[in-house]
Amino acid sequence: MLNAYSIILRLPTRHSAKKIQDWHLQSLPFALLDKTDHVLRSGYESLTALAEHLKKVKKVYLIVAASDVTLLRLMVPPLSPEKLKLALPALIEDSIIGDPATCHIVASADIKGLRKIAVIDKAWLIAVVSALQKAGASSLHAYPSQLCLPLYENSVSAAVSEIGDEVEISLRKPNNEAVGISLQIDKNNLHREEEICRTLGLLTLHENCQMMVEGSKVQAYSAAINQITQSSDNSDSEKFSKLQIIPYDWKILIAGIKSAECDLILGLSKPLYQ
Repeated sequence: MLNAYSIILRLPTRHSAKKIQDWHLQSLPFALLDKTDHVLRSGYESLTALAEHLKKVKKVYLIVAASDVTLLRLMVPPLSPEKLKLALPALIEDSIIGDPATCHIVASADIKGLRKIAVIDKAWLIAVVSALQKAGASSLHAYPSQLCLPLYENSVSAAVSEIGDEVEISLRKPNNEAVGISLQIDKNNLHREEEICRTLGLLTLHENCQMMVEGSKVQAYSAAINQITQSSDNSDSEKFSKLQIIPYDWKILIAGIKSAECDLILGLSKPLYQ
């Protein structure tokens, strides 16, 4: 048994979880860390398989799919924490699709009147917390995937996750704009990686971009970039040459978690096995 201090779990999207019966029994990407944030072990396991670790670690960090969290930057008047909580639904009402009453809303610290506001479906977050609690976890923290990416001065940072036909793209731009989208692309599509790279090119406006993908997919994505540049005119070829493919690096995500704003667990009435 490893003497782990904390654990990180990357969650599936709400949409993919709905399509999978008992999503919490499916394998999820995880990393076990010691007190110095050194990765002791990583891989894919279900919450059931990780139960012993979840019961013993001091902290559980959840990386929430970017497409499940709406991030806003709003001017907010100075308010006490209690009044801010009451005001948030009205402040975001015109910026989201749906009823704010069904959302859990978290605000970052006030910086010159500006706050970053994270909005997530409350029922989904409660379902996640319940599943973790049933598995024995406590001291939960949850952050949007896009805020766990590094903030570069002259480059976009991005990450791609794939579950079946669903592709999740998270990205964070130099201006600190952070977004996420979900795509449906047949997993048997021979041009799947090319389509993803072209979509990312549109999202980044072909800025310099460092994109993390699963280690087993680095070669496929690199080949997709080569195919695009070889089959494109000179201008497109130059644009896609700015896209660098790297394997998922837990060290990058750990650093992102440590500096991330908007812990989605804050203010949530923590359910017990609902």
